[in-house]
Parts: sequence; C-alpha cells; structure tokens
Amino acid sequence: MKKLSFKLLAVITLSFFLSFGVMAALVRMIVEYYRLDEGVTVWQYNTLTFLFLFSVIATFIVSFLLLIRHRLKYLQQMTEAVRSIAEGDLGFQVPVKGQDELAQLSGSINIMSQKLKEQFESERKLQQSKNELITNVSHDVRTPLTSIIGYLELLRNQEYHHEEQLAEYIETTYGKTIELKNLVNELFEYTRLSSPDMVLNQSMVDVSGILTQMSGEYVPIFENRNISIELSLSEGLNLFIDVEKLVRVFDQLFSNALKYSDAPSNLKISAYRDAAYVHIAFTNSAADFSERDPNILFERFYRTDTSRHSEGAGLGLAISKRIIELHNGRMHADYQHKLLTIHIELLAGD
Repeated sequence: MKKLSFKLLAVITLSFFLSFGVMAALVRMIVEYYRLDEGVTVWQYNTLTFLFLFSVIATFIVSFLLLIRHRLKYLQQMTEAVRSIAEGDLGFQVPVKGQDELAQLSGSINIMSQKLKEQFESERKLQQSKNELITNVSHDVRTPLTSIIGYLELLRNQEYHHEEQLAEYIETTYGKTIELKNLVNELFEYTRLSSPDMVLNQSMVDVSGILTQMSGEYVPIFENRNISIELSLSEGLNLFIDVEKLVRVFDQLFSNALKYSDAPSNLKISAYRDAAYVHIAFTNSAADFSERDPNILFERFYRTDTSRHSEGAGLGLAISKRIIELHNGRMHADYQHKLLTIHIELLAGD
C-alpha cells in the first residue's frame, strides 16, 4: 500500500498548505480589521472566529475532495465492474489507470473476471460434452442391442429354415455382442484415463525398438492388403513412458492405417529426436480431409463413416490422444497431398 499511502499523504499535505494559506489570509484580514476598528464587540469576535475556523476547515475538505475526486471515480468504476461481474457479465474489464494499489486491484479484478469467464466456458463445454457423450453412447449401445434382441427373438421363436441359417443368426448375435462389449470397454477406458487419479506405470524405454517389433508383427497383415510398411527410425529414442499404454496408441494407429488406407499403398513410420522431444509420425493414404480439419479424428465418437455403420465406437484416437497427454506430450494430425499424418511429440528421456 506504499504508493497509495504516499499519494494520500501528498493530498493531505497539499490540502493542509492550502488551508494554511487561507488561514494566513484570514488572520491578516482580522488583524487589519482590529487595527482599523478597536471597538470590536464579543459577538463580532465570536463571529469572526467561527468564520475563520469554518473557512480553514472548508478549504481543507474541499481541496482534499477535489484532489482525490478522480480516484473516487475510479473506485466507483471498480464497484460497478464487480457488480456487473456478480450479475453475470463475465469477462468485464476495468480500465487500469496508474501503477498504484488501486491499479493493481483493477488488474486483479480483470484477472478474476477473465478466469471466471474461462471457468464458466469450460463448465459449459463440459456439460455440452457430457450431453453429447450420453447421446452418442445411447445411439451406439442401442444399435447392436436392437440387433441382438431381434436375432434372439428369431431364435426363441425358431424362425429359421435350416441349420445354416441358425448358425448365421448365432454368429451375427455373437458379433453384435462382442461389438457391444468392445464399446463398453472403450468407454470404461476413456473414463478411466480422464480421471485425475490416473497413475502411469512409467519406465525408460527405447521407442524405436517397440516400433520395430510391432511393425514386424503387422507386416503379414498389411501385405495381405497389399500395403507395405516403411520405417525410418533414429537410434537412441529413449522415453520415460508407460509401455503398455504407448503400445495401445501404436496399435490404434496401425489398425487405423490398415482399415482406411487405399491399396496398394504404404504406411510410413518415422521417429527422430531433437533437443527436447522425440517426434513420431504415422503417414498413410486416407479419405479426403481437404475441406475438414483432420484433428476432428481425435473427437470422441468421430467416424469417417458418417452413417455410423463402421466398426468400432470412434473412441480409439480419443483414447490415444488422452494417453499422450497423460505423458505431457502432444498429438495432432495434418493432411497433405491425400496423405494423413498423425504426429506424436513426447519429452525425450536422458
């Protein structure tokens, strides 16, 4: 409070000197009055004394108020700002004037207002996200559940004509049950990863070895689809990671490339290190994203098949991104020349 105290002390001092000047002028006038008229009555004396004291006090008060009026207006502005914020005008900003404590208070009010606005927006988006989650889950659960119930009713009523049709109904029901199970598992995993109590089981690992091993495992599957895998991996890519979770991310990226790449084509996997990060990229041919932001892929329940008949719940990449974020990393996508690249950036280990 030093700056404001000094200003207030300066105002009081100046007001005192102004009132002292008025007092000196009045004393001189009274002395001259006495000198010219020696027959002053008691009433006149009391009146002059009262006027003298009143003038001095009035001068002090008026000068003091005039000198601090702009700061009083500033306080009134802050009061109105706080009232506006309390009434719901989040984000309202008070002009910051000067560098004293009142200016600091205005800055604090502005920060509070902005934080409240951001918190409100975050809560609004969270509520909207929850509503969307409920809607999407309801749809994705209802679809296989309806099929399961339908086929079970056919089986219960023995509405099949031969053993092959019976086997087909059972196989379809089983497939839909597995689809429902996978959906529930993905929802559970996403919810678990979003929990603030989530703890990673981290250890120092060379990620190039993981990518090399996983690529070898996927090569026969990709070759069956006439898709080749091309590796460009630097050595010494040490990361302090939860291996199980990162393997899940890579599995998801391999699976997506297998599902959505055109054939014949190739999947390019690169990894290198700079001063602070290990950069990993999966590049494959993909659907046309030229008119869309490819990062929409990381939204929950997003599918390239807008009719929602594609396999899976659309949570795979959302879960993958959450895993990378838990490692204090970044995951994003870009689309150029009909090639989709998923980028992963993780803090390099020692």
